[in-house]
Amino acid sequence: MRLRKEERRALGYDKPERKVTVKVIPLAPTIEKGIPLPTWSRPTVFSYPYEEMEIGDSFKIMHTEASNNTISSRVHSWQRGPKNPKGLRFACRQGKDKQRNGFTRVWRIDPDPDIALYNSMAQNKEDK
Repeated sequence: MRLRKEERRALGYDKPERKVTVKVIPLAPTIEKGIPLPTWSRPTVFSYPYEEMEIGDSFKIMHTEASNNTISSRVHSWQRGPKNPKGLRFACRQGKDKQRNGFTRVWRIDPDPDIALYNSMAQNKEDK
């Protein structure tokens, strides 16, 4: 049986529902003692033969080991960093082998290739 409008109002069915909000109080974190601080070192160690290389020497790293961006970043970070007091310079180039596998080759280059080129051009002009 259906209630009439007046009966519904009398029984309180037409009133909007009251929303009850409950505040959730987060638990305070617990203090733990005796846990050692982890070290900041990276788990993977990479080392390239920078200091053993002479000008014109190179080495190749396959892209299956690391991407070109990663290799280039590693090489140039070492080049600018404190482990390079001699001022060695390097250049990186991408390539593909016969099986079409990508690699990055790293060359040790002359410390100031632009200045050396400029000096040789100036010397050639003076000789003429």
